[in-house]
Amino acid sequence: MPAFIVGLFLSLVGTFVGRVIAALGMSLVTYQGVQLVFDKLRQLFEHYVAQLPADWIGIMGLLKIGTCFSILLSAMMLKAVISGVNNGSFKKFVIK
Repeated sequence: MPAFIVGLFLSLVGTFVGRVIAALGMSLVTYQGVQLVFDKLRQLFEHYVAQLPADWIGIMGLLKIGTCFSILLSAMMLKAVISGVNNGSFKKFVIK
């Protein structure tokens, strides 16, 4: 019986706290599709590079453009992981 009362109390308090936080303009936002964005960027890069003339691709190879792009994507992915990406989405606390 006491477990039922505690469960009911926690349910009511949780609902009340959620409504108070929403009334104050605070919320939790979930961003999804992070991995999809990185995959699409890589595909676009590969698509546009494949359409370049062979001379340009050779120059890009000498300048290590592919390595630079890889470093940039890795840095963006690391920033996303540090921000808390979990299964392609991350949550952020927002105050309006």
